Amino acid sequence: MASDGTARRLGRAAAAAVCAALLWAVNVSPGWQSWSVLTEEFARVVGVLNVSLAIGLVTNVVLLVRATPLLAGLGDAVTATLSLVVLAKLFVVLPFDVDAEGFDWGLAIRVLLGVAMIGAFVGVVAGLGEVARVLHVRGHLRERG
Repeated sequence: MASDGTARRLGRAAAAAVCAALLWAVNVSPGWQSWSVLTEEFARVVGVLNVSLAIGLVTNVVLLVRATPLLAGLGDAVTATLSLVVLAKLFVVLPFDVDAEGFDWGLAIRVLLGVAMIGAFVGVVAGLGEVARVLHVRGHLRERG
């Protein structure tokens, strides 16, 4: 069984790979315009999505190289905040072709985005909590030092 550190590093590597793959798929091949489920309104979201994915990629690569608790907390808070921004933009714009008879896919997608926003908010709080914990511990160590 993998140690906590190994599992964390594998998670960071997987997250970086997913960010890179999504950046490629959205912008290069096949490109978001070729996905029939996305409408032209997705152009209003793609910029913030690209920023979020790029920062997620860089953050996870940096944390693979140097994962201090403070950097990890900051990185997690920043990436969760950007995820929250992307999810909120998707919620408002709803750039999906969801015309189907008999089921309100637009409502279903908005509910899922709402749940995802709650999860992203929890991630922001957890990241900031880790930063606060690290800074609190450092303050106590300086007092004793």
